[in-house]
Order: sequence, then structure tokens, then C-alpha cells
Amino acid sequence: MKRVLKWIGIGVLSVIALFLISLPVLNRGMGEIKALTINQVDLFSLSDGIYTGSYCKGRWCYTVEVEINTHQITDIRLVDDKMSSMKKVNDSLIKRILEKQQVAVDTYTGATVTSKALLKAVENALTVE
Repeated sequence: MKRVLKWIGIGVLSVIALFLISLPVLNRGMGEIKALTINQVDLFSLSDGIYTGSYCKGRWCYTVEVEINTHQITDIRLVDDKMSSMKKVNDSLIKRILEKQQVAVDTYTGATVTSKALLKAVENALTVE
């Protein structure tokens, strides 16, 4: 019986160690994304059309298509979304952008990194250089 408990203990400790070792990998880029500044975009400088942009840092990767019609954001589509588990947050954030007609909107508490990564992808799409 003691041998079984010993092996169970070793197994539990191994799982905990693996989890602790993987945390830095899973959270790589969080600090940089939290520090991102989301800049306002001048919609009046944009012609009608569909603009594609992306942002990727660590596990937060988004590619978006943003449709502009008569200097308004009419649609935002997620083309590539590595954070599909955050669908509700993403959908709400897109709705907020469409309502406010601006990119620099408030992020969601508890989903700041996800929000900023998506907002930066939209900003990158609309930033014409």
C-alpha cells in the first residue's frame, strides 16, 4: 500500500512540476500585450473597401478583415483566431467597435490581453502606411 501511495505522490508532483514549467511558455507575451497602446484611426482617410490586418504575440494571434463603407466600420470578420475559446469576448468587443466607430475602445476586465490583441489587429488593418 505504501508503494502505491508513493507512486501516486510522484505522479501528482510530476503533473504539478510540468504545469509550473509550462506557465512561462503559455503566458509568453502577456506583459508586452498589456502595455500596448491602441491608437485611434482616422476613418475619413480610408477609402471604401476591405482591409486586412493581424497581430500575433505568443498564443494571442488574430487576423481580421475590416470593411469600411462611407468612412464607417461596417463589419469586422475574424479570419484567423487562435483564441477561439474567447468567442463571447471577441464578439462583444467587435460589437463595441462597430457601435463606437472607433478602434480605441475599453478592453474587457479579465480579458485585457485578448482584447488588446484583437484591437491591435483591427488597428493594424486600418493603418495605411
